[in-house]
Amino acid sequence: MQLVLAEFQEQFTSSWQLLMAAVVIGTVPVVLLFLAGQRQFIRGIAATGIKN
Repeated sequence: MQLVLAEFQEQFTSSWQLLMAAVVIGTVPVVLLFLAGQRQFIRGIAATGIKN
């Protein structure tokens, strides 16, 4: 993702609108995946500290 974002920057100028749009497009799928699997994610983290 960082390489893709670097493509939006040029040597002396940056198109901030395109850069921020790319950040949003890259972030939204990760947030949606987390929200979809939130229970399993939290349960997995909580189970790592339990000894049997």
